[in-house]
Amino acid sequence: MVGYWWIWMVIAIILIVLDFVMAGFGSIYFGISCFIAALVAYAGFGFLYQLFAFSASLVILLLTFHKVVKVIFLRSGGGETNIHALIGRRGVVVEEINNLEFRGRVKIGGEYWKAQSQDEEIIEKGSPIVVVGVEGSKVIVKKEVI
Repeated sequence: MVGYWWIWMVIAIILIVLDFVMAGFGSIYFGISCFIAALVAYAGFGFLYQLFAFSASLVILLLTFHKVVKVIFLRSGGGETNIHALIGRRGVVVEEINNLEFRGRVKIGGEYWKAQSQDEEIIEKGSPIVVVGVEGSKVIVKKEVI
C-alpha cells in the first residue's frame, strides 16, 4: 500500500471540499490528516506508519486547532447556532398564540416555528413579535411594540 499515496490525497480533497460545502468545521481535520498520511505514503513508508501519521495528526488537530477555531468563532459573535440563534430575531404570528390552548406559530426569516408567549398574553395572527427565548423546539416570544 506504499505506492497508493493518491488514495489518501483523494480522500483528503473530498473531505476538505465537503467541509467547505457543508461549513461544518469537522471533516476538514480528517482531510488534513489524510493529506499528512498521503505525504508519509509518498515518502515510501508503510501502511502502519501512514495510519499512525493520520491518527496522530488528527488527535493533535482536534486537541489544539479545533479549540483555537472555537474561541475565534465565539469571539466573532458566531457563538449561538441553530434554534438559539433566533433569540432577538423578529417575526410575525401566523397562528394566534394562546398558551392556555397550547397553540401558536410564528414565521421568522422564512421559517415557521411553534411559539409560546413570554407573559401568557394572547398574541393575534399578523402581530409582529421578537424572540426572547427558546424552550425545546419552540420559541418564546413577546409582542413587539412598534
